[in-house]
Amino acid sequence: VVAVTDPDLLGPVLAIDRPSQGALTLIDRTGRLVFRHPALPVGWEERDLTRTYTYVFEALKGRESAGVELLPVDGRARVYALSPISSTGWVAGASRPREEMVSEIVDQLVRQAGMFLAVTLASLLVAASVARTISTPIRRLRERASSDENGFAGDLEGPREIRELSTSLRSMVQRQRQAKAQADARAAELARQRELLRRVLDVLPVGVFIADEQGAIARTNPAAETIWCGARHLHQERLREYKGWWRATGE
Repeated sequence: VVAVTDPDLLGPVLAIDRPSQGALTLIDRTGRLVFRHPALPVGWEERDLTRTYTYVFEALKGRESAGVELLPVDGRARVYALSPISSTGWVAGASRPREEMVSEIVDQLVRQAGMFLAVTLASLLVAASVARTISTPIRRLRERASSDENGFAGDLEGPREIRELSTSLRSMVQRQRQAKAQADARAAELARQRELLRRVLDVLPVGVFIADEQGAIARTNPAAETIWCGARHLHQERLREYKGWWRATGE
């Protein structure tokens, strides 16, 4: 049984146009080029690819192969891929000029880099805009905190969070000022009471000793110092050093 394949009849079936000068090839089990699309003028001796390309042997042995090779059929370095056809023992291949593939990859990288740059710039612009909407109110808030004597009086324009922060700070400053005013008033009242007590003690005709919580003498009045010929601020365990006598009895 003899089977004959007419390459001219394969054209209408396998003539698949590929972009950028891509080519389809069909190799028989002896390693001879049977069909190529687009067709090139190749002599009978040149069709024996096993004499020049070792990678054809790999495909004929049933293993897929791929790489870059300078093909004499068109004199250009081409990226190729071969796949065995197990049912017939033939090999189907596809190839494409390397410079065109590299150029296409570079173009894709450039486009992707341009898109990445555009997205990055857009993100930076959005981030700057958002930062400005926050930083400007914060700067105004800082300026108002350092210069406004009324404690953040008035409403501050900006995002809701900044307005709430301004309101909270204003309430906090007002509470602090109220607390300080109350503390100052209490301190003034305490100072007034102390001065009043001092004046009362100074005019009393009797001697007065004031002891602290440990029993030590903390203060005396002028009458006490006159009676006792001075005053010694002693602790509780030494109070016996103060000795006195009743004038009437001498006891």
